[in-house]
Amino acid sequence: MSNMFSELEGEIIFREDICFDEDKIKEFILEKIREKIDSSENKGFVFEEIVYAFFEYMNIPLSKTSKT
Repeated sequence: MSNMFSELEGEIIFREDICFDEDKIKEFILEKIREKIDSSENKGFVFEEIVYAFFEYMNIPLSKTSKT
């Protein structure tokens, strides 16, 4: 499974309308995250997966625990 943030990076690079504007990039990413969370019934677990994906994308090691 590919990382959400790697996919977003790919989308941003090919969008000339936002690729050079930091504020537009932030808005784009936040909107995609909101859409992903809002489309799920288990919002807490989806948020957790997004946080894990971000740390993985930034190459920050972390320990994943089981869902409770």
